Amino acid sequence: MNSKSDVKFKLLLLSDSAAPHTRRWANWFSEHGVEVHVASFNKAKDSGYKNVKLHCLWTENQTLSLLTRAKKSFVVLSRLRRLVNELKPNVIHSHSLSSYAWSALILNLRPRIITPWGTDFIIDINESRFNYLISKFSLSTADFVTTDAKHFKSSLISMGVSKAKLAYVPFGTNLAIFQPKKRKQDKTKVTFISTRTLNPVHRVDDLINAIPKILAERPEAQFIIVGGGSKFEEYSTKIEKLKLLSKVKFTGMLTESELVSALQKSDIYISTSMYDAGLAASTAEAMACGLPVIHPNVADNRIWANHKGGRLYKVKDFSSLAQAAIDLLDNYEKRVSMGKRNRLRIEKYYNLDHNMNEMLKIYLQICNSGLND
Repeated sequence: MNSKSDVKFKLLLLSDSAAPHTRRWANWFSEHGVEVHVASFNKAKDSGYKNVKLHCLWTENQTLSLLTRAKKSFVVLSRLRRLVNELKPNVIHSHSLSSYAWSALILNLRPRIITPWGTDFIIDINESRFNYLISKFSLSTADFVTTDAKHFKSSLISMGVSKAKLAYVPFGTNLAIFQPKKRKQDKTKVTFISTRTLNPVHRVDDLINAIPKILAERPEAQFIIVGGGSKFEEYSTKIEKLKLLSKVKFTGMLTESELVSALQKSDIYISTSMYDAGLAASTAEAMACGLPVIHPNVADNRIWANHKGGRLYKVKDFSSLAQAAIDLLDNYEKRVSMGKRNRLRIEKYYNLDHNMNEMLKIYLQICNSGLND
């Protein structure tokens, strides 16, 4: 199924071209013989696309007033319609249940697939009655829906998605890139790492607030905080005022190779997001690198970050987070055992090649169903 000679079709992804998810997804199918196009509302900030054609549907950066929003909608829909007429893709796949899915619905593009990402399904659709209704109609009329979150399935069915047109397909991690590296057995120096964006939705402030508590108990601990976002200055300033810059390193955004290196130099991974769908890609990458993980007790985290692979803490409770961190910090053998187990679980359940091959089967099923006629 993964032979390049077996795969001959055009795939149009409606997705944020700046998102690593989009890049990985597009590149995998391109590398396996599919003609891949990405239509996005923004320009890709990442140059890592390989043999993938990018199409920017909206190039202006002005503040979106009511008039500008109307203009944007008209321009985006017009450009997307022209693009589809020109390309005649065999599959149109909207990544995220938002404007990308809504645009495909409004233009009645077929065949169309939708994959919710997380906050789009947990938060965005509940921001207004309009968002909810158009999202529900998008889902119920889609030719197929996939999700990487097991706990989303019942909700998707309740919104009109047929069980026959719904599949659980985790995004997957590239195991050849994210892999463990032998570490020096230094039990006295432990490094925690966070790789979530520094935006409110990922609640990295819970970690920021937990750090003084952790250091009060275990002053030898070190912290690496990866990523950028709207709260970068606030968080780094707070750490500076606490005089903890020698203990906490803010890296900003990293390239993929730099991220792998940072994970391989760390001992424990911490995620603070409350709004993940399935297993967050950042958590999967840490697990693939052989790290134990600490997660809030929400969503699919109970499946992945249980007591055998890490620790769960109470949502919005940074004291609970601090205690989980101290518990793992004090158990070297346990950490090593958890890390090895996590790597094996990612190999078994979150292998990029395996999961994308499952998605490829869905694409081919749709291509052969006559929906393109």
